[in-house]
Amino acid sequence: MMRRIRAGAWLLVLVAACGGNNGDGKDKKSAPDSGTPDSPTPPLETGDTATVPTELHDTAVMPFPSTLDEGGVIQCQDSAARYNTKFDTMTINGEGPPALRMYGAGGAIGDLDGNGLKDILLLGEVENFLLMQKTPDEYIINPPGLLPDIDMTNAFGASVADMDDDGDLDVVITRFMRPDRLLLNDGTGHFTDVAEARGLDVTNHTSSSSSWGDYDADGDLDLVVGGYGDILEDGTEPSDFPGADETILYQNDGQGYFTDMRNLIPTAADLKDPNNVQSGYTFLATFIDVHNDGYPDLYLINDIGGAFTPGKMVWNNGGTFTVDDGSAGLHVAASGMGLGIGDTNGDGVVDFAVPAWGRVLFLESAANANLWVNVANSKGVIPRPNEPHIQVVGWGAELADMDNDTDLDIPVAFGFITTSQVGNPDQQGDALWLRQDDGTYFDAGMVWGVDDRTPARGLIASDLNNDGYLDLLKPAVNAHHLLKLSVCGDDAWMRVNLRQPAPNVRAVGARVRLHFFGRMLERTVLGGGTGYATGRDPEVHFGLGDADTVDRIEVIWPDGEVSWHEDVSSKQILTITR
Repeated sequence: MMRRIRAGAWLLVLVAACGGNNGDGKDKKSAPDSGTPDSPTPPLETGDTATVPTELHDTAVMPFPSTLDEGGVIQCQDSAARYNTKFDTMTINGEGPPALRMYGAGGAIGDLDGNGLKDILLLGEVENFLLMQKTPDEYIINPPGLLPDIDMTNAFGASVADMDDDGDLDVVITRFMRPDRLLLNDGTGHFTDVAEARGLDVTNHTSSSSSWGDYDADGDLDLVVGGYGDILEDGTEPSDFPGADETILYQNDGQGYFTDMRNLIPTAADLKDPNNVQSGYTFLATFIDVHNDGYPDLYLINDIGGAFTPGKMVWNNGGTFTVDDGSAGLHVAASGMGLGIGDTNGDGVVDFAVPAWGRVLFLESAANANLWVNVANSKGVIPRPNEPHIQVVGWGAELADMDNDTDLDIPVAFGFITTSQVGNPDQQGDALWLRQDDGTYFDAGMVWGVDDRTPARGLIASDLNNDGYLDLLKPAVNAHHLLKLSVCGDDAWMRVNLRQPAPNVRAVGARVRLHFFGRMLERTVLGGGTGYATGRDPEVHFGLGDADTVDRIEVIWPDGEVSWHEDVSSKQILTITR
């Protein structure tokens, strides 16, 4: 059976095979929303920014031992082409589920067979697609035997991590009302489901997105799986909904076996208690170390958060959890359906982009305070609901440097969903908010050719073809999935992969800093949780503008030890091994 991927005016013929079953607190709060769809009332905003010191570590202090494997400088072969087009579009055959479904259109990206090229997993309601990249832009679709007899019906989303510390990426598949799957990789992209044997055998749970992180700082990777539920379309007011399934926290015993520790996430008898985060219809449960103390916090982004339980930050206090009281400004009283993570203002603290119904929240950290404020309006991150854009229901977002100019941009996927709610057009265009020199953002989606109107369910930004420019994967419903391949240019970049002795060999939770031209950029190695139903690979990407060399690369490993390497050429894929 031959399948094809279409790319603009050209065709990529894929070698395809049959077989296999087929992502200090100020007393100041963000203004709340109400109703579904969410209220358009502008929230609190500020233009505050902050800076962090960019000086290098004292050279008298010896770095923790590590080796740097430089992959070699990669030059763009035809940088002039970028003046004419920014992306080539590849269409991946195979329609997702009906637009009514919450599940069935997620995916993940990662190098699953260890050949240095990233592969793609796309989920469907019944049929799934595993695209193994053999040479740049050439994929084998569903090679026989990779997913033998693994039922992934009602799959919601996926994330990748090296769960068993054998050097390859394993995959978690979350499902609606069916047991989740934990797919162990043998190193060649052949998978075995060990969910039941390893403790991920919870039934009758509407699992949504998943994320990996070491919540108890014992070195190994734990797992969190969001809990959703039934959204009633019978006229019942959202405030009268019964509540959703609980989010599950799985503790790793150090040998790759898991214990359900959801009891650590605060609950309350009253569903409307502000501390009862377990009643929310959670789309994303994400590990992210907000305070950089070695204990990743848990950010829950919820559906119908304006009329039911808002999305909230759950602080990790050394292995136990408390719910933020709202003073940090991180409550999301909106129908949140994605989470971009990154430091947008250079203060060393992560910021967030949350696509929602009718709006995108851009939560940026304020100067010298445990406070985030929604700067979306003042920064120009405003969906336009009318022609020619028609941006209403946001399903996925990233904070990623799409033009390699050193600043993080905000790509957002939009899409129709079958619902009783009005104001939800069939055709909705995606956005790409590029950061400008003055700190504001401009939607270049139409100019750059990424304003596609295929109904999305998620978004992943990752460099698939190793040219240093981030590509966009857009899982879809009622349509073919889309892959937007960036056309490379002359701007510099750097990709960094980390390795360390077990446990957590991919160093999920580590922070990587680049020093150059008196500036410092920082990225965190994440284990999923950055997009609705999607998971990207555990590496970090930097745009570097015209910097041919970085003065120093620093790695703050998950246990706090610091390594660094100096005078490293840009335009390389690097591996730093502890």
